[in-house]
Amino acid sequence: MGRDAFAQIRKTDGSVPAAAVQPIYAEGGPGDSFHMRGLRFSPAAPTGAGRDGSPFVEATARGRAAMTLVDLSACTTVRGRLPSQWGEEAPADAGYQLRVSVERLVEFALEHGPLCARFPYARSLDGGELVEGEEFEESMGFWASAAIMADLAVAAQRCANGSLPLAAAQAALGNLVLWRVDNPRTGSSFDLFVISRTLDGAYTSWLGVPRFIRREEVEGRINYAFILGDADLDGVVEVALASFEHEITASDYRLLSQALDLAPSVDREVREVISLEAAEVYSGVESDGYRLDDEKLRGCAGKLEKADLPQMASMVRALVTAHLGDAYVDVFSVSGATGHFSFRSYLSWLWYDFSCDLGAVRIKYCARCGRPFSVVGHRGPEKNYCSAVCRDAAHNERMATRRDGLRHGFLDEGKTVEELAREFYPSETSHEATRRTIALLQGWPELKHAVEDDIEEHGWHAPLFVRCHAEGIDVLKLLNAKRHKQLKERGGR
Repeated sequence: MGRDAFAQIRKTDGSVPAAAVQPIYAEGGPGDSFHMRGLRFSPAAPTGAGRDGSPFVEATARGRAAMTLVDLSACTTVRGRLPSQWGEEAPADAGYQLRVSVERLVEFALEHGPLCARFPYARSLDGGELVEGEEFEESMGFWASAAIMADLAVAAQRCANGSLPLAAAQAALGNLVLWRVDNPRTGSSFDLFVISRTLDGAYTSWLGVPRFIRREEVEGRINYAFILGDADLDGVVEVALASFEHEITASDYRLLSQALDLAPSVDREVREVISLEAAEVYSGVESDGYRLDDEKLRGCAGKLEKADLPQMASMVRALVTAHLGDAYVDVFSVSGATGHFSFRSYLSWLWYDFSCDLGAVRIKYCARCGRPFSVVGHRGPEKNYCSAVCRDAAHNERMATRRDGLRHGFLDEGKTVEELAREFYPSETSHEATRRTIALLQGWPELKHAVEDDIEEHGWHAPLFVRCHAEGIDVLKLLNAKRHKQLKERGGR
């Protein structure tokens, strides 16, 4: 582990306060999100005093899990209808098309700062190692990959919690492959869950791909989790979980290693965990007489069932474990925010925080923009919007719809003020509803123009002018300066 250039300002949750954040564009010009290369951060000046006397900033005292990882996952969108709109059955065309919103990533960065702020996952402006106090960049590919994996974890946990209908869950997870694999030599079988995502090479390096993640016993089954792919390369990464009803045998492991095409380093790691020698597993393979690509071995692709939910929960825990490489324990110090844990990156902290209350993961979709947001720990009136911005915008849109409907009802449909007041303000008193209706009409430029045209054609007995007066509308507010002068000359008010 190299020297931390930001040790003086890095908080115990791994975050590095940023004084400024700036999107960096490649050729294509500012404003074109497809050409955004990364994010440039200006580190904040050191403040306060840390555990060891250095000007080290503590993270905010910890309460419930903040679930900020959910906010990061909200930087992704599934093209087409949202999972919340699928109901009990996923549509036939619910193909998984995940898009990353660069604009939302920038919003997240502005609020939370960099994800890693350490070399080589962040680099100085000349592409080299980080220098204390100087600006640095994190690539958009790394940030997009972080959002993609956060989205996967949130979707899988919603599935495990039962908050996502099973029929919709498989589509929401995207390209989930579920095999029930039979071993013809022993007659035993196991379940194999594989989900793939396309990630940036720097992110796969940060994850340590390929690797065996963990062995876990869950509700009478034994699960083995892996994250597989090519190290340091952009491309497909697979999160795989093999679930057995019994301790894995050498024959079962041989079949599993073929299925996942395990790298030698991963193969050795797994065999150490399950105490199998290479000779036990691979002796006589060439003359064994069966290979994974034989149809009888592949079993059949299955649908996600209720009995599979504990395995989905196990997969979430494996994802969390894979992201905790920058977490460490310091038994001689304690923080109100993180206890004996400290973090070398904010990204690892996001996953640790997410893991602290997995059972409470509850997601809603914004009624305006469709963006998912966490409602963990929320009390009071039900939240329907992801932010104050969307809430206020939705309110303004409702008001505009009411305003336009009311105005056109008066001018185009000939409805009376009384009728419009009852229709658009049903919960208000008659007096208040009438007052609001008249106020919207009196301030409407189109009605003013219509009254002017009517007077121009029919004079002061114009039907629309007379109607407005009869309805209680202050017609003087509908007239222009020319008409006011004419009225004065006629002896009007």
